[in-house]
Amino acid sequence: MNTNNIKRYAPKARTAFIAAMSKRAALFGIKDSSIPAMGIEPLQQKGDLALIGDRTFPASIIRPRAALVKKVEQLDQLGRSWGDRVEAEQRLEHWKIAGVPNQQDFYERWVRPQFEKNRSKRLVVIISDALRYEAAMELRERINEKRYSEATLASQLGVLPSYTTLGMAALLPHKTLEYRESASDTVFVDGQSSAGTLQRDKILSQYNSMAVTAEQVKAWSRDEGREALKDQQLVYVYHNVIDDRSDSGGPSEADTFHHVEVAIEELTELTRKILMHFNTSTVLITADHGFLFQQSKLEVADRTTLVDKPASAFKSKKRYVLGHILPAAKEVWSGTTRLTAGTTSDTRFWIPKGANRFHFIGGARFVHGGAMPQEIVVPVLTVNQLRGEKAEKRTKRKVGVISPKSALKMVTNIQRFDLIQTEVVSEQVLPVTVAVAIYENEQPVSSEEVVTFDCATDAMSERMKQVRLSLAGNDFDRRKDYFLIIRDKDLNTELERYRVTIDLAFTDDFS
Repeated sequence: MNTNNIKRYAPKARTAFIAAMSKRAALFGIKDSSIPAMGIEPLQQKGDLALIGDRTFPASIIRPRAALVKKVEQLDQLGRSWGDRVEAEQRLEHWKIAGVPNQQDFYERWVRPQFEKNRSKRLVVIISDALRYEAAMELRERINEKRYSEATLASQLGVLPSYTTLGMAALLPHKTLEYRESASDTVFVDGQSSAGTLQRDKILSQYNSMAVTAEQVKAWSRDEGREALKDQQLVYVYHNVIDDRSDSGGPSEADTFHHVEVAIEELTELTRKILMHFNTSTVLITADHGFLFQQSKLEVADRTTLVDKPASAFKSKKRYVLGHILPAAKEVWSGTTRLTAGTTSDTRFWIPKGANRFHFIGGARFVHGGAMPQEIVVPVLTVNQLRGEKAEKRTKRKVGVISPKSALKMVTNIQRFDLIQTEVVSEQVLPVTVAVAIYENEQPVSSEEVVTFDCATDAMSERMKQVRLSLAGNDFDRRKDYFLIIRDKDLNTELERYRVTIDLAFTDDFS
């Protein structure tokens, strides 16, 4: 079956489904908002009617709507609880979480140990701009469907502000990170600019490494890729779909879910190509930051009360402001990149509290830069190539079906035969539908029965099924070879065959 058309349609279908569900929820007074509880309209019950705004519904919607509202409020509470802890625990002054590595330690924590295990190995690091943790979870599932690889997912605490320039620099090998007063928001890595792939390639070249774009890798043939990488131990691949297509404002923002789906598909194929074609056994996939997304247009409640951006700022966006000196402001969370990203410079920043946005800069429903979990929980996906027995164990297959008896005999025209499922159905072991009949050479001499084996328990009684076969006619010779054949119904391939002795003499004598 050619699934290409389905794969092309799936992202559009998902986007359309989300949009339709959002529209339907809004009809019942549950609207998208960066502060979820603010998007819930009050409901009044009048007899057997439910009133939401100027809309009237049957009272039967009250209970299911209440359950959905509860879920929304739980999400709201999660965001509020995180914000409360950021403030109460002064997290911006102690930007660490026990047991979770910081993003600026990525090279030391995730990359260097790979070479300590095997000094001659090659490691590829794919950095996908704005790949949120939940998207990485989906990517892990897609990769783990393949027999050639196994993906495991972990996380790291992203730098603040959670934006591209700083996040990309933090992921590079380095001794120092710094902003300079004469260089806008460029982050210098060990004294060198890290702006763009060419500059990052210069930094990585000091580590017998290189930087390339995902577009370059996609364009390589097998031989071109091997030639390009033959002297490289470490390769950083920069992939940019989500941020590039969603962070520009305008109509493209509304397609953010579609952009995430495209990114997942591209990363799945990119990983497969690197592992299978370029003599690479391990790929790390991570991101510079995550993002917040709101389907509906921003309301006043989504914005901070701060009116003017500070004159000393050298960069101002919807979710962050950067400056070498910034005034105090109680309406925001403020901090220094020295504490939140490990820079040697004491560069100051503002970020809105919670999921709010600054309203003195244009934009948008797709935003990042702040300290919400969706922005700063940065995924680290480790993908290892599988070979031999490990790959075989990961291959999805259908359950086996056998006869518990190796020698079978028919003494009547109609007889039942026991068949048993050899193993339980699981994630890797799939159900099978079989067609069973008795054959002489290639010709069926009995009825055919179709049965599905899909038992997911260890109970042998549930894994045993019977087929009832009736012979076509009475002209059989017990000295001839007849076979009970079990075929995969969908593939029309033979799974098992058993010799059957057909001896109807007893039946003939008393018929």
